Amino acid sequence: MRTPHVDVLLRPRTGTPASLVLVGIVAALVSVSGCDIPIVAAEDTLIELRVPLLPVNAPAGAPPLEVSFEVPGRVAETRLLVERDGDVDVATGRFTVRADDVSTLEGILRTSGRSAGGATAVLAEASLALETAPGAELSFTETPAWITDASGARPWLDLNRNGVGNLADFEAGCDPAVPGDFLRPSSTALQLAQDGGRALLTFENVLGRPLTVRVDVVDAPGVGVDVVEAARPATGLPGIAER
Repeated sequence: MRTPHVDVLLRPRTGTPASLVLVGIVAALVSVSGCDIPIVAAEDTLIELRVPLLPVNAPAGAPPLEVSFEVPGRVAETRLLVERDGDVDVATGRFTVRADDVSTLEGILRTSGRSAGGATAVLAEASLALETAPGAELSFTETPAWITDASGARPWLDLNRNGVGNLADFEAGCDPAVPGDFLRPSSTALQLAQDGGRALLTFENVLGRPLTVRVDVVDAPGVGVDVVEAARPATGLPGIAER
C-alpha cells in the first residue's frame, strides 16, 4: 500500500522541539499506512478471506453471529469482520503465515452464536486447506463446507450433550452451551464407619423449578439410601419403616 504524501510545516514552540514533532508525524504515517493491510514479507503467504456466512435461523433476541479464523500453531483464533455484500453477509479478514518452503496447513473457520442470556457456543466449523509457499497469495471466496454434526471428533458441537447439535439447539431457542449447576450437594464424598452408621447428604435445587432426583448406591454392599423430608418418602433400606 502506498504511503500517502503529507507536507508538514513545522513551527517550533517553546518546550516543543521540532525533532519530537517530526518523529510523532512519521510514526503516525507508518501507523496509517499499515493499519488495514498486514505487512507481507517475501517468505510469507498472504491469506485473504471473504466467505459467505452460514445460513442460520437465529432466535429472536439473539446477538449477531460471530465468525473466527485460526491456523493452529501459526495464527491465533481471530474474529473476522462481518459485512453485507449485496444480499449476502460475508466474513472478511487478511492474514500472513510464515512459509519457508511449500507446505499444506489447515485453516479453521468457526461460526459462533449466543442465545439471549446464554453463553457463546460454536455452531459450525469448516476446514480450509492452505497451500503455503514463500510469496504465495491465497484467496477464499466460496461458501465453506460447514460441519455441524457433533459426532466423531467434534464433541464440542454438542456442548450440552443432549444428542442435538449446537446449531439445531440454537435455532430452536435452546441454549446450546454447557448448562450451569442445577443441584448443589452438601458434599461430594461420604465416609461411613466400618461398624455402620449414617451420614446425611443434602441437595439444594438451584434451577428455580421442580426437579426429580434419583439416588443410587454403586459398589457399596449393605449401604442403602433413606430419603427424608420428601413429598413422598422413599427408602432403599429394607424394613426401615418398622424401626
